[in-house]
Amino acid sequence: MVYEPVLPPDTANEIAEFIQNRYVGQAAQMAAADAIEREMIKITANPALGAPGYGGPFESRRIYPFTIEVGDTSRTVEFVYRVTSRPSVVFAGFREVPPTPL
Repeated sequence: MVYEPVLPPDTANEIAEFIQNRYVGQAAQMAAADAIEREMIKITANPALGAPGYGGPFESRRIYPFTIEVGDTSRTVEFVYRVTSRPSVVFAGFREVPPTPL
C-alpha cells in the first residue's frame, strides 16, 4: 500500500528555506529538491522506515534521517512525520541535522 503524502505549509516552507539558503544556483536547488522528493516517495511507500521518537509528547511521530548529495556537498537532514489511518503520511517537520563532533 502506498500512502498519500501530506505536506503542510509550514513544512513546505522549511524545505524551501533550506534549499534557498544552502544551495546556490538553479541546478543545485533543483537537484536538492529532487533528492528530498525521492525520500518522500520512499517514506510514503514504506512508512516504517523512520524510527519512532520515544519518550516525548510526540511519540506517534517518526524520524527519518537521510543525506542529500549535490555536487561535492553532502548534508544530512531529517523528516519528522506521522502515519494516519486515512492512509496518509503527514510530514510534520524538516531540518538539517548538525554534524556530530569528533
